This record gives sequence, C-alpha cells and structure tokens, in this order.
Amino acid sequence: MIKVLGCMMFAMVACGGAKPATTTTTTPTETTATDPAAKSLLTIGELAFANGDDVGVKLHPDGNVEGKAMHSQGGKPAVEEWKTFAQLARDGRVMHDGKAAGQLKADGSFVMADGQVAPFKIEGTTLTLGDKRVSIDDKGIIQGTNANAPQMRVTGLTDDGSRRAALLIIGLMFGAEGHANGDGPAAGK
Repeated sequence: MIKVLGCMMFAMVACGGAKPATTTTTTPTETTATDPAAKSLLTIGELAFANGDDVGVKLHPDGNVEGKAMHSQGGKPAVEEWKTFAQLARDGRVMHDGKAAGQLKADGSFVMADGQVAPFKIEGTTLTLGDKRVSIDDKGIIQGTNANAPQMRVTGLTDDGSRRAALLIIGLMFGAEGHANGDGPAAGK
C-alpha cells in the first residue's frame, strides 16, 4: 500500500502530474477530528507542498490529501485536476480509497495495513529515511533531501503536529519502495 501511495504522490510532485484515477473521498473518521480523547500525533490543517511556485500536493483540514494531475484527451490541451488519493487522521491513521493503508505509531514508525514497517521513521520533527534526515525549516523549506533536486517547500505549518503531518506525507511520497533504497530524490540520487 505504501508503494501505491508513494508512487502516486511521487508522480504528482516530481513529474508534474499523473493519469487521472478513480478515487473515493472519505474522511478517516468523524470522531478523530472531534473526540478530544483521541491521541493526537498530527495536526491536520491546510498545507501545500510546492516545487518553486507550483503546488503539487495539498493536505486539507478534513484530512484529505490531494495531488495535482494533468489530464488531456483527444489531443486537447492538458487540464489541471486535483485528485484525492489519501486521508490522514490526527491519530496517525492513513486511509486510501476508504481502506486502512497504515498507522503512524507513537514511536514514529509507520506500520502498513499488512503489518510491514515502512522504511522511514519520524523522530520529533525529523524524518529519517535511509541515511537521510529530512526536516522542514522555519520558512517551510524541506531540508536534507537531494541538493541537486528542485527546492520544495511546505506552506501552512503551524506547530510540531503539522510538521509531523507534512513529514508523514513526505515519507509516504519518498519512502515508497525504490525511493528509500537510493533511487529517489529524497535519497540524494
């Protein structure tokens, strides 16, 4: 499941779009957003992930994560579309097409629905991905990725919880199989 999410997100951010897919928009749970007893690992709010001025991924206050897709048909010019491809909950759950995809644990590890542990970990406000330590500075610039890759930034950060939400999305984007093993932008290749 992480490979599916990661590949979709990577394609949308790094390649400027993806083929449209059928998606289901589902909020992870209504109780997570309103239940004060729910353990909050993430702050869910409006975040935008941009490569320069081009926003490619957004997190919305309802937990929906959208990616920009460029779609053209019949020789017509490409049209920008936004597709929901994941949902995040404050307790660290990640949903895809209305089904559990994984869970961020209190220790910062991410366990996928099939029980496998993802190749990344969030330690405080730092994402450890292979031998890389990725963070987001006070201006929203993502630090610790490939120095030759375009500079990415995140807007809308409000606290450590929103930084962890952004880092989880980055981990899902670049922690997919192949990217964590030295082949992707976050791995410095």
